[in-house]
Amino acid sequence: MKDLDCDELLHKLHETSKKQFARAHLSRRSSLKVDASLWLNDLVDTGLCQVFAEQLSKEPSAFKQAALIDKLIDVMVSEELDKQLISYFQSEYAIASCSAHTISDSDVTHWNYHLTPRQQLTLRLYIQSDGSVAHHGNLLDANSTAKIRETVILNDELEETFEIWCQNNSIDLDKSILPPISVGSGLLYNPTELALKDSDHAKHAFIEICFVPSPYHYKYVKQSVAPVEFHKDGLMNVVLKLTDDCENKTQTTDAFTSFPPTSQITSLQQLRVLLNSIFPNNDFAWHMFTQFIALDPDLKELNNLGELVNTLKLSFQNSIGWSQASRLGTGNIKNLMQLAEFEQRFDNSTTRYAKKGKPDPNAIFWPNPNPKKEDNREPLSRFKQLPFVKRYPIVNKDTPIGSAGSCFAQEIAKVFQEEGYNYIIEERNDDPAAGMVVDNYKIGDKHAIACANYGILFNTPSFRQLAERAFATKPTQKILFQREDGLWLDPFRENVGFYSQQAYKNDYQNHLDATRRALEKCEVFIVTLGLNECWELYDGTVLSRNPQKQIYALVKHKTLSVQENVDNIQAFFDTVKKYNPNFKLIITVSPIPFLATGHGEEQHVITANTHSKSVLRVAAHELVANNTDMYYLPSYELVTQCIKDPWQEDDRHVTVDTVKQVVHLFKEIFVDELS
Repeated sequence: MKDLDCDELLHKLHETSKKQFARAHLSRRSSLKVDASLWLNDLVDTGLCQVFAEQLSKEPSAFKQAALIDKLIDVMVSEELDKQLISYFQSEYAIASCSAHTISDSDVTHWNYHLTPRQQLTLRLYIQSDGSVAHHGNLLDANSTAKIRETVILNDELEETFEIWCQNNSIDLDKSILPPISVGSGLLYNPTELALKDSDHAKHAFIEICFVPSPYHYKYVKQSVAPVEFHKDGLMNVVLKLTDDCENKTQTTDAFTSFPPTSQITSLQQLRVLLNSIFPNNDFAWHMFTQFIALDPDLKELNNLGELVNTLKLSFQNSIGWSQASRLGTGNIKNLMQLAEFEQRFDNSTTRYAKKGKPDPNAIFWPNPNPKKEDNREPLSRFKQLPFVKRYPIVNKDTPIGSAGSCFAQEIAKVFQEEGYNYIIEERNDDPAAGMVVDNYKIGDKHAIACANYGILFNTPSFRQLAERAFATKPTQKILFQREDGLWLDPFRENVGFYSQQAYKNDYQNHLDATRRALEKCEVFIVTLGLNECWELYDGTVLSRNPQKQIYALVKHKTLSVQENVDNIQAFFDTVKKYNPNFKLIITVSPIPFLATGHGEEQHVITANTHSKSVLRVAAHELVANNTDMYYLPSYELVTQCIKDPWQEDDRHVTVDTVKQVVHLFKEIFVDELS
């Protein structure tokens, strides 16, 4: 059954190999196709054969070493043999197995022939010969072998009565005698068509190589698909591997691929990987690979990446009528585009860390105050860096600007007002009769802490809710919780306290109107993202800060994903943009760390804070990358990496000087100098 399976597989493989044969112009008429055998004189130098013979005599196991097998094959597969093989198969070929044999002067030999597969050739190279014998064996003709094949299938005892059987079936064994064969010569034959018997008591040694049709050049096969096995049973293994490789032609094989330190192409497997990189998931890569390895298996021409790209361009140029470009097929257009994209991608990759063409050449590598001489970089301190590379001059002193977010946002708001920017203020708390108090703001203060009294917004759902409440697209519940000191708190703006429930009711709509006016007026709005942990009410709305103790029955703790943070800020932006087309958003991550974490059972607050800031930073990146009117202000990076002593005594809040440095960074990036 295995033989039949192998015959069928090899037949299909042969058909595939013939269809993509690129060297058909080199094939020629040969008696091998008719006679199924061919003598090859002086195939290998006699001196080298003697070395092989001595090696076989002293250490037969050495012939199982890959290096020796490769050397054997390289010297045996001459240019003449190569032409004979491709002419016979009408395709490329692979080496299925290799074996070495010694016949002593006391050995009795037997007839040998193969039942299957039919598509194969065996090369027997004689490396040692006793010149005193009259001949070296018998090779039956095709008709006689066919008779034997039929009878052997019916009668397993044929060998005992072989000579009698031959006489009865008119097979003249004397006509099948092989002449004396000189060392270095070879016999190429098909063992399924011709039966062979070595002479009894004739001392000689030979190496046999089995060839089968292949879609690839034999050098690539032994290098990357199926290394040659030094025994007779490798044929099925090679056929299976070749079949599998053809069926998965757009994938790289399991072979090890190495790349030299230069752009040189030094192996066929490397060539295949490069072609798959240029034409991913494309039959065209496989097609070009089979063409290239057939025409240049030793990589004498295609020996570097530049030559490969140029050869591909020439192949397009020679196969496509450029004057008739309007009639280009979609397949050709796709392949051309992939080649162009590869060149662009390759150029982009090779210049990725280059200083040339970068807005700030010193921004590529981490600043090192004491670089090594071989680094060829100037000494730089990170404490003297402003961590940005591009300017976006979207602000001047007249630009309506606003902000919201953590306590860090409140500090930034004050500095903008101090420096004379057009900071929009639509709501203060300067009326004692209003019956309310705003944290960090006293009646009569010169500078407001925000555009309106929405308080601190630590998490991204609060920004979404801020816009939804202001524009009445999705109002939140009206809920009040009383603190122990008697103040009433709105969980969606907890930094604002009310002395009575009536004060809350009186302020409710006024506050929403003020927030809406501010968002409609601001052309540039800064949000600082503070926390990734939040508290969610049963209806899905989220508190702006941590809950009061009497609220725990109504909430659950939640840690937001990157996508949830992205969705919240995107919803905030889209809602405001609908009513204010000039609205631009500058996103920054607050450097102020957690006061506490809700994951104390499994994380330290420092670990939880790192996770929180990382998630928010990634969310900010995604938002800016996908929105034209969104920008990033790297205040988090400035404070945590570029300022030596940014913190107040509590090691959480930043100093006034730190806030001013953040505003200076803002001006460097966003303020129009000409204005």
